[in-house]
Amino acid sequence: MAVKYPYEYDPKKRKIAKIYTKTKIINGIFNSMLLPIVFFIVLLYSGFSVAISDFSHAFGGIFYVPLYVFIFLTLLTVVQLPLSFYSEFVYEHKYGLSNQNVFAWLKDFFKELALSYVISVPLLTGLYVLIGMTPLWYVYAAVLYIVITVFFDYIYPIVIFPIFYKTKPFENEKMRKRIFDILDKMGVKNIKRIDVACESEKSNKANACFAGIGGSKRVILFDTLVDGFTADEVETVVAHELGHYVHKDIMRFTVIESLKIIPVFLVIIAVFDRYSSVFGIGGVSDIAGLPLLLLVSSVIELVLMGPMMAYSRKREKAADIFALEATGKVDAQVSCEKRLSDMNLSDDSVHPLVEYFLFSHPCTKKRIEYTRKWEQENKD
Repeated sequence: MAVKYPYEYDPKKRKIAKIYTKTKIINGIFNSMLLPIVFFIVLLYSGFSVAISDFSHAFGGIFYVPLYVFIFLTLLTVVQLPLSFYSEFVYEHKYGLSNQNVFAWLKDFFKELALSYVISVPLLTGLYVLIGMTPLWYVYAAVLYIVITVFFDYIYPIVIFPIFYKTKPFENEKMRKRIFDILDKMGVKNIKRIDVACESEKSNKANACFAGIGGSKRVILFDTLVDGFTADEVETVVAHELGHYVHKDIMRFTVIESLKIIPVFLVIIAVFDRYSSVFGIGGVSDIAGLPLLLLVSSVIELVLMGPMMAYSRKREKAADIFALEATGKVDAQVSCEKRLSDMNLSDDSVHPLVEYFLFSHPCTKKRIEYTRKWEQENKD
């Protein structure tokens, strides 16, 4: 079936998108921000964190830290599971966005859980080893953060992504040529692979990304994007992601996060020096203080969320402008933004405060406005 172009908003979906987005925002704030903070506070004030630490010392021996982390992550998962299931499965089905049955959702959930154990247990154990080794542990932690992030960026498309998605080579030779022509035009010579991810098995949402570094670099297109959008629209999406790649946005955020680590940990140390005895914690090196460490870091992240989201939106706008300069296809970019908004049920115009604190991307209305402005400024 031919894809309608140019795409115009579906008025019914615009009304539904406002309701859908509002509820998703509320669920996200509660389950990803407030609930963990309450969980950390309860563990501290109830003395349960110390009890878990005592249990881990008694039964874990020299492995008491990873045992504590395992128990801690399991409890947090149990606390978050009901709302996670509602938001990611029930609510998505209610609005016709999910294609998974409950068994497929649970399969992905337990894959994600297992991966969180595989990553978090060693990393947090390593952090506490560092804390016990040197008073400058936070400096080494910042350096290791960069090293570990680069490592995961490399293995992501070849190890982690395939755990959750079936992938196959992109076989549309005409479209492949268009994509590689854009890469060549913008001076990108070291990306040779384009994969298609089978998102349609999971949902009706569309996306694309550049993934990997070095030899693992590749373009990943969701099949929902390839099948549901015109070639020109797909080209603008790829050009946008290429903008992030050329601008080195992943590295920008990695450096920012690593620079944040040192002052954040200095604040954590100050809080532990003053308040750890209140909770029966031996200090920052005591694993029983993990909830306090995460509580302080979570509060700091909330404080910094607005500026970080603003910076992210700035990078997204720069990638949009890059796409316009790379393709010159203004109408396709506008059509694509509208189609994506309807397909993903994204509210195209939220309250400015909501956008400032919670949105990593500019709202669709703003993206269309500055796309049209670019068109006016670059008319021959």
